[in-house]
Amino acid sequence: MKLIIFSKDTKIFDKSSSVQKRMLDLAGAFEQVHIIVLSSGRQKYLPELLPPNLFLYSGQASFYFFGYATALSIGLQIVKKIGKTGVVITAQDPFEVGCIAYLVSKISRVKLQLQVHTDLGNFYFRKDLFKNRIRLLIAGYLLPRADKVRVVSSKIKDFLISSFGVEEKNITILPVWMDFGEYRSAPVKIDLRKLYPQFDEIILISSRLTREKNISLALLSFKKISEQRPMAGLIIVGDGPERLNLENQVKALGLEGRVVFRGWSDDLTSCYKTADLFVNTSWYEGFGRTLLEALVCGCPVVSTDVGIAKEAGVTIADFTPDDFAGKMIAVLSKPGPVLFPAKFNLTKEEYIKIFKTSLE
Repeated sequence: MKLIIFSKDTKIFDKSSSVQKRMLDLAGAFEQVHIIVLSSGRQKYLPELLPPNLFLYSGQASFYFFGYATALSIGLQIVKKIGKTGVVITAQDPFEVGCIAYLVSKISRVKLQLQVHTDLGNFYFRKDLFKNRIRLLIAGYLLPRADKVRVVSSKIKDFLISSFGVEEKNITILPVWMDFGEYRSAPVKIDLRKLYPQFDEIILISSRLTREKNISLALLSFKKISEQRPMAGLIIVGDGPERLNLENQVKALGLEGRVVFRGWSDDLTSCYKTADLFVNTSWYEGFGRTLLEALVCGCPVVSTDVGIAKEAGVTIADFTPDDFAGKMIAVLSKPGPVLFPAKFNLTKEEYIKIFKTSLE
């Protein structure tokens, strides 16, 4: 089987990135793998061949529209060069990238798989940005016309069947693969308890500080917790455009000294392992990688019902400060062993086998 992948992830070009390493592993299961990455003109990439059979291309252009045209041209040229026999195209979203993959598939008459990593059925996804409503229309057109669909959660699968009419037999649930063994064996290099001895309980957030992550809910909930647990602290790892607004909210709530903004960290594993609770307050998530990262490191989780939260077995809270704070207090009050869901504990070989099967 020869695989053509359309993506927006420019980390594929970084030889030190885990993304490229995953693609190298994937290439071992296919005769050829061609990856076309749509990127803006801010960075320049050259087509590159990595042994043994992984080909990288950039649909780089000053404007995304021209990048899409370049990617379309590259895709058609690849099919013309390698032939149609045994070729499958996959796109890492059913939106703009999916459109290019669909066109190449229709023009070349080869099989198409579309991947869905976003909770399309979530009300807040549709409400958040106008372009998300456009994307939903695009996905509604493309997904029923794809030969195969890969989703990262049961929630997404159910929505595609009920709302878009995608046939269940064409859908494969395959979460994002993660090497959980690395998390389990990683030593603690940053001990939050030692860094912040003023706190006897540490609540952790790891997130981009953007509107859809709804960090404001975490602050409002923590305000209620602080009234009952005056020695608890909230550590926020991450950064983003909402940071100043959130810092101002901390001041308005009188939580200065109780909430710490650490910025980004390259050792989240240590943070998970030395925190008492991890919280996720997002309006929507496609998957929810941090939930699994926290669980595998032995840190209990409270989350809104987004992504794979229910499938992962974490404590679910609604979008009100009262309920979220109550769930956080309940988990903190009854510490115990943290169970990791076996369904996500795939080996690399198992993951690649299921991925390959999802294309057939």
